[in-house]
Amino acid sequence: VTGVQTCALPIYRMRNFTWTKPMLLFNHGAPIDTDEKGAMKKYIDNYVALAQAFAESNTVVVAAINGEVRAGGMLFPAMADICLSTNIATFGLPEIHRGMVPSVVSKALIERLGTSVTRRLSLTGAPFDSLRALNLGLVDTVYDTKEDMDREIENMVRRWKANARATRFIKTELAPRAENTLLDMGTVAGTWM
Repeated sequence: VTGVQTCALPIYRMRNFTWTKPMLLFNHGAPIDTDEKGAMKKYIDNYVALAQAFAESNTVVVAAINGEVRAGGMLFPAMADICLSTNIATFGLPEIHRGMVPSVVSKALIERLGTSVTRRLSLTGAPFDSLRALNLGLVDTVYDTKEDMDREIENMVRRWKANARATRFIKTELAPRAENTLLDMGTVAGTWM
């Protein structure tokens, strides 16, 4: 939850946003094993708010992944404008193995990958590597090392800063997110819960 809570606010404040975590576990989603009353509802509310922040931001959002991304953590590559990973990154939607569904993230994945791919990933729950993520369109570029990936991010940020007006226009006017995505995300989460 900490990653979700601390991540949502900077999206509105920064011109270019990249969220990375230095460990090999990027994000595994919701705290489903907690006994805290109301924890899941609070998490889903924060998670939908994070998805909304991503969708409404005129900031370029880059997901730089160097580890495991599972379950709700898949929101980051799904909502990113550009998703980069190293060759050690892995992905997956394991909710089906716990009798759950990938509710909020599924709508973001449908927008990025399409319905049939999202359905297949959701029904199998099988993890997959960065090359498969690249082939599916979840990841845009795979790097051999984190340092190579970081250098490319620095180059992109320089390009966006030098061309801020064009960058913002592309994000908000030329290729904005579908307007019904946020409503769909909240509806799916509410229906399942």
